[in-house]
Amino acid sequence: MKFYFTNGVPSDNVTTCQITNVHTDTNTQSKETHMSMRKGDKLTTNEIDRLRTMFSQQRTNAVDLVTRLREERERQADFIADTRTLRMVPINDEMSAALPEIPQSERTQPVKPRVAIVPVNDQEEWYNAIGPVAANAHAHSQIGATLQIPRPYYQRMLEEQPDLLAHNVNTWFDKNPAQRMVRTMSTNGGGPKMAFARGFLSNKYRRLDAVDLADTIMPMFLDERSDWQVTQCGVTDLRVHIEARFPTIAGEVVVGDEVSLAVKITTSDVGAGALSIQFGVYRIVCTNLMTVPNFTKRQIHIGGSQSELVQVLSDRTLRAEDRLTMRKMKELVASMANHEQFNTILSTLRNAAEVKVEDPVAATELLTANLRLKDYENHEIQKALMADTSAPTIWSLGNALTSTARTFEFERKAELEAAAGTLMSNPKMWKQYAEAAA
Repeated sequence: MKFYFTNGVPSDNVTTCQITNVHTDTNTQSKETHMSMRKGDKLTTNEIDRLRTMFSQQRTNAVDLVTRLREERERQADFIADTRTLRMVPINDEMSAALPEIPQSERTQPVKPRVAIVPVNDQEEWYNAIGPVAANAHAHSQIGATLQIPRPYYQRMLEEQPDLLAHNVNTWFDKNPAQRMVRTMSTNGGGPKMAFARGFLSNKYRRLDAVDLADTIMPMFLDERSDWQVTQCGVTDLRVHIEARFPTIAGEVVVGDEVSLAVKITTSDVGAGALSIQFGVYRIVCTNLMTVPNFTKRQIHIGGSQSELVQVLSDRTLRAEDRLTMRKMKELVASMANHEQFNTILSTLRNAAEVKVEDPVAATELLTANLRLKDYENHEIQKALMADTSAPTIWSLGNALTSTARTFEFERKAELEAAAGTLMSNPKMWKQYAEAAA
């Protein structure tokens, strides 16, 4: 990880910056793309199959996760800059076609860069080190939010009029100057190589990186003397997810249907959410995870303003604080191997298994409406619920939701697992589904 600083304001002599700093790299590494689940998106069967194939690439195991995060750290660089020292410039179609695809957080975003960020003064340290910086969808959304440009309009300009987008962004960069932290990573595929912004953040953003979390928590999970077992890990361009279970704390919801205590640890390097630990249950028979939001612990990524002087003088102190935070999170995970907490949720799950669902189709339609699910998600949930040979209950409805989630993109998977946990842990919600009628 490299950190560069550019805190000056532009001089009277403005340098025109051209996108010429393009290199070749023979290494190849696929990058995951995941789609948004916004209401109104229409997907064909072929698109769903193709996306599911890509989504499977987000899954990894504990050892490979650490290896991957360490490799990515070598390609990452951050800098803090006054927005008046930055310029967004359009990339012409010929140049864009020659550049590598940028990891995206939404299916609808262009995969080839249409604009890049360069400095007003091309002698800036960060620019000499990494060159022009494109942006992924998440960084674009943060730029738009920072400048208060409505997202649909920002997206339309990016896709149809990148020159107009650059003009608008540059105008507001100058009109409302601010210190921003730009988190970048270089691409690592065949052909031209360039950096892309993965986050456009406040200079108060506190970097609690996923690789540090993994280096802290994985030794405990992988220790042969530990009862923890890592079940799955996930990496997207927004977050890193680590899922583990504690098999010695377990119980049956109904005869033959055992669940064990589980935790899900999630963190984001790019301002897409706090470092969090969620309590959950892991269903043995189908390896589904269900998280329970009521037991979530969070650590937000906000610190003091990181000016050049403060950062240089206190980086060692901040890193010591980060290590302390990570140790506390490790201790918190260890403390969640708690029989009392698990028995509380197990009792609720057993109650859910006794509440019959009169009309499974009507119940899933109501669930679709309440959670704003896609049509194909509703179809998959109905199919999973009908595949259960026992009489449908609130418990089996929740399982149908988590079973469907397991096959989806990791961010959506996490949302549906949390939705299932919310449903299971709130008996007041059960009646509407139990009595739903077509």
